[in-house]
Amino acid sequence: MTVNGSGLCAMMTPLTALPETVVIVFDGFDDLDAVAPVEILTAAGFPVRILGAGARGRVRSAHGLDITVDSLEPDPPGLAVVPGGGWWQGTGVREQCRGSLPALLASWHAAGTVIG
Repeated sequence: MTVNGSGLCAMMTPLTALPETVVIVFDGFDDLDAVAPVEILTAAGFPVRILGAGARGRVRSAHGLDITVDSLEPDPPGLAVVPGGGWWQGTGVREQCRGSLPALLASWHAAGTVIG
């Protein structure tokens, strides 16, 4: 365990560079499940991008947040966050489980991506 200058203890080995991080959003995603990780990870210095599970364009959250996103890229990031949401609406994570996203996440995981 090490203690940094602010008196906080760190039990992990410091990284030389923080991993590229993607937050994957889709119609019906839960706002807090996506926005909170973006806020926390960017405050910690992680490079974060918000990408859409589908084609490039507009995505609308379960509570009305409307954002424009680029589509996913096949190259695996170091960390991927997949929010929940939309279970009851015919959109959201349930629909994503029926598409190509699970296979992409499995290939990223096999390449070393941490999925959260």
